[in-house]
Amino acid sequence: MTGNLSYSGPVFYGFNIKYYRGVLAYARSVYANDSTLIDNDIEIDYSNGFGADAGILYYAKKIRLGLTISNIFSRVMWAKHNTARIPTRFNLSLGILPNNYIGGDFEVTKFVTNSPFIFSLGLSGKLRGRGSWYNNLRFSGGIYSISSNFNMDNSIYSFGLGYLAGKFRISTAISGYKTQFSPTFHPEYRVSLSLTQNKEL
Repeated sequence: MTGNLSYSGPVFYGFNIKYYRGVLAYARSVYANDSTLIDNDIEIDYSNGFGADAGILYYAKKIRLGLTISNIFSRVMWAKHNTARIPTRFNLSLGILPNNYIGGDFEVTKFVTNSPFIFSLGLSGKLRGRGSWYNNLRFSGGIYSISSNFNMDNSIYSFGLGYLAGKFRISTAISGYKTQFSPTFHPEYRVSLSLTQNKEL
């Protein structure tokens, strides 16, 4: 919702058709009635699948409201197992961009299956100035949590810093639960390189 694309109309929509090709390795231990191990059965299964996504976006200057439906009629057909259905997922997102330097977004996710609501809240932006190297710096932060079990310790936090070099963006991120940041400090780290069309937020 706070990407770097420039839109010219109030309503936009998209549709994806997906093809899956997967491999599954699984193991099963066979025991006798007295809990004596008889054999370990290890197999590999292959699959093909298909699916679709659809989305709509309403863009009103400083506000963006989007709805996406992922994995519509998605199926995975295994060679040795029954056909599996991939749960459909709904995402409702609200993005607010008061200016070209900062933006915030809120997203709610719900699967069709019996699952709780999942929400995320984020903030991203860039520094202001003219003719300075820090004009190419980007920052972000967010929180991700399950609504039915929300508390600060069960939420995932993330922080990111990126730098634009021409049309290339180098991004770094750190994420994890509250307890992972202290006292031992062992969250997850990520580094990515992407190609951008412009220098907008």
